Amino acid sequence: MPRISSLAAKAAATPPTPDGATPEGPTPEQSGAALPALTGKLQQYAVARPLNVQPPDGKVNYVVTYHPMAKKALAISNALPGVKEGDVVVIRADDHILPVSKLHLVDATQYWTTILYGDGEVIEVAREKPANPSDLEEHIESLVLCYTPEGVVCAKATWRKTRTPFAKAMAAALRENQGRWQDITGTPVTEQRTNKTTGKPYTVVTARVSPINNEEARALAEYLASAESRTESDKVVAVYQERCRYLDGKVC
Repeated sequence: MPRISSLAAKAAATPPTPDGATPEGPTPEQSGAALPALTGKLQQYAVARPLNVQPPDGKVNYVVTYHPMAKKALAISNALPGVKEGDVVVIRADDHILPVSKLHLVDATQYWTTILYGDGEVIEVAREKPANPSDLEEHIESLVLCYTPEGVVCAKATWRKTRTPFAKAMAAALRENQGRWQDITGTPVTEQRTNKTTGKPYTVVTARVSPINNEEARALAEYLASAESRTESDKVVAVYQERCRYLDGKVC
């Protein structure tokens, strides 16, 4: 997957030009640019390293839990008439929207965050559950495989607040199953609960965990054997890892 790299990385990747050969593009002497030696703390950046910036064209498949007030609510309801609050859908990189019946939780990382809902900017991150009261809200980044009418789809998913019970139920099942995510699936289940303080109803999404069945095992095997699927999943994995690095970099 493409990465934004420093100029040093490009230079390091360029093989030396043999004596007498003309390099592609101007050398520092030809361009008039003198390359100064790095000093102080800049010296640690003399060798190229991955930058904690999401690459361009990094759009990948992602999972959404439907809510009538969500940003993609209209697009989802147009694509899937009859969709209900709490239903899980996957929006592919080409904006094609598919319903999700079951998921594998492949990996997950738990945070508590404060996000500006206007533009989605993350302004505060913690890795430990904060003491109450706090503006930080539970937030789980995850890598998932989704079962859809068009086959298995790899995607990233962000579970926040009342959506985190799904990821936590799956994570607990994975611990019992020694991390073998291929063996179990989770069906999203919507539960109606009541806030003990305000008395207002709210919806929670959790998981009904089941062993993988023969049909699902065949679909998963077909997905994993496809070169096109591997290309897709490699891209999703890279963006998921990049997202976790970004959040880790903001931990207080």
